[in-house]
Amino acid sequence: MKLLMMCLGLTLVCAHHEGNHDVVTSNFDMSKISGEWYSILLASDVKEMIEENGSMRVFVESIQVLDNSSLSFKCHMKVNGECTEISFICDKTEEKGVYSVEWYALIFAL
Repeated sequence: MKLLMMCLGLTLVCAHHEGNHDVVTSNFDMSKISGEWYSILLASDVKEMIEENGSMRVFVESIQVLDNSSLSFKCHMKVNGECTEISFICDKTEEKGVYSVEWYALIFAL
């Protein structure tokens, strides 16, 4: 347990940077996002959404960067107890590196 706490502490200390925090937005190559993806972890502040049969229990298969800089996602999730493939587009916003999608509209359309 002490080792776990020490690792967590060191991680937090190493992750904390003074000053400018735009590491991800500077020198970021969107083409590196394209390709196969494997979901290994889901997180939410509303646990029920990511539990078995939760509305946010989604497994990403692939992400593609489109010519207009939007992102195309191919995912899998359970719909009526059956694994279903879903595809959707995330549109680029005014803020650099931020994309948006109408998630609940997508879920209810299924």
